[in-house]
Amino acid sequence: MSISGGNKTRVTVLFKDAEDLQRNSVNAQDSIIIKGRGQLVQRRTTSELPHDENKSFGTVRITWKSPDSSGVSVIAPPLSSGLNIYVSGSSKQIPGAVHSAKYDLLHSDEFSDALVRQFLPKEFNPTELMLKDRDYDIIMDDKISMNEYYMIKSDSNETLKYEDGYGKLEVGMFFAEPSDHLDVNLNGLRCTWSSTGQIDKCHKTYLFYQRAHTESTNSNTIVEHLEPIGLHPTIRVDLRGEAPSENCEHYMYLAAPAGLFIDKFQSAPVFIAGADDLEMPEYKIDNGTWGFESLFSLKPGQLNDIKLHARYVTPQPWGNSKLIEYNPIIFQACDTGNMEVQNSPFYTRSLGFESFFTNDTVFKHFHSATLSVSVPAANTNDFQAVWFVTSMCLVLSVAYLLIKVFTRQR
Repeated sequence: MSISGGNKTRVTVLFKDAEDLQRNSVNAQDSIIIKGRGQLVQRRTTSELPHDENKSFGTVRITWKSPDSSGVSVIAPPLSSGLNIYVSGSSKQIPGAVHSAKYDLLHSDEFSDALVRQFLPKEFNPTELMLKDRDYDIIMDDKISMNEYYMIKSDSNETLKYEDGYGKLEVGMFFAEPSDHLDVNLNGLRCTWSSTGQIDKCHKTYLFYQRAHTESTNSNTIVEHLEPIGLHPTIRVDLRGEAPSENCEHYMYLAAPAGLFIDKFQSAPVFIAGADDLEMPEYKIDNGTWGFESLFSLKPGQLNDIKLHARYVTPQPWGNSKLIEYNPIIFQACDTGNMEVQNSPFYTRSLGFESFFTNDTVFKHFHSATLSVSVPAANTNDFQAVWFVTSMCLVLSVAYLLIKVFTRQR
């Protein structure tokens, strides 16, 4: 997607191994055809901001995680569920945002064109994004960088060729060689295009870097609700399979809607920002902020229980209930003393939960799950009946008291 002049486009395709690359990529004079076998693709377009762009903030990061997200990989960072907009250095109040120490955060379970347009140049058209099966990580400071992540599905082809608006085009096709969980060795080809739209040259390329985000080899879900859930759900994080490590700590990052809240005197979070009032109903808070974000310290080698509470939700016709969903992120953060972990060629450390940690931190992510709480809502159709009965009880009570008072005086 073109924003303005001075574009640079880089497409990276990650193959399973060398055989996958050789069998499922075909080079022509002006294009490369990839035969789909589940390869992961990153498309990064970097553009200059329009000269007339009036910025009222320092940095904006917009992420979208699709339902079919491929998750963390050697070329893809972790993203929080749904639409998340992180804003730092804002010169004005952002309505509805959670105000934390590092940034202002807006969140929506669904993608919102109107919300995104508030922060990106008018030339940017959100309707062109393919939201169903692609993830996006857009960062804007002095430039704008749009990263798009998706899988090439089996039995489909991906044709990579020069198009108007690409600017300088570069395509890399790699496979990962065996290495430890932090070091990444990518082997493959890198191709560039000439201004005439023909492939200029392809040459062998090796990339060596250290990754800041890895996934745990334990594929078991370690987070769940204790039964019965009720209106005071308890999140249980099972770290009995984890041993303490030097310079490492375990955490849970939790961002949730205003329908839930944390009693910070009961659960002792490292921090909490946003809707932390202990008494207000949901419909009194929504105009202020969409919810809250928090960070909890966890202890390895044991069960960790964190208590949440549900607010009174907005009354609805016919009552029913409101389903509140949220996605805890469980991870281990380790100080390494090595600043190279932030120098990935595929990912730029920016706003998000990792900004609360030092630049030499590496993160190991554990398999989590979407948790949900069903909160009953009052029936607005019963309002008149409840009002009438309550009023009659009040009138009769006052009348009874007055009769008793005057009877005693006689």
